[in-house]
Amino acid sequence: MANSIPMKGCQLQIAHPSTVFVAVGQVQSLTGPSAEMGTRDVTHLGSTAKEFAPSIADAGEVSGTCVYYYTDAGQTAMQGLVVTPSTLNTTTQLTQFRIILPTTTKFFAFDGLVTKFDIVGGDAEGSMMADFTIKVSGAVTYPTTV
Repeated sequence: MANSIPMKGCQLQIAHPSTVFVAVGQVQSLTGPSAEMGTRDVTHLGSTAKEFAPSIADAGEVSGTCVYYYTDAGQTAMQGLVVTPSTLNTTTQLTQFRIILPTTTKFFAFDGLVTKFDIVGGDAEGSMMADFTIKVSGAVTYPTTV
């Protein structure tokens, strides 16, 4: 049997407006954070081909879709950070997030800016949905073991 981490049971949490984390309710899909190393051109006059060196890491974005519910504390916090940016923490301008892995106490932790909370509607047989995007700022703390 291959080792894998199931998505069912993962939880996105936000610490806003305090340091107490609350779950973002009814998340259906979640992607990120990513890991990409930037590069810088170090080609010189003696080079026989282009040369590059690492520069700085970029953790990308965390995005997903949730069943929209206007009284959910986590969804309301994320939507508020887009609709009313003055609610941002004036010290750091960032919000803390965690992605909790199912059936463990392990999690990804990161600071980020909510850049999108888009209510996308639905159809007669479906539910009202919302897409969200969080731009990761700084380093991500990855789980060490599961």
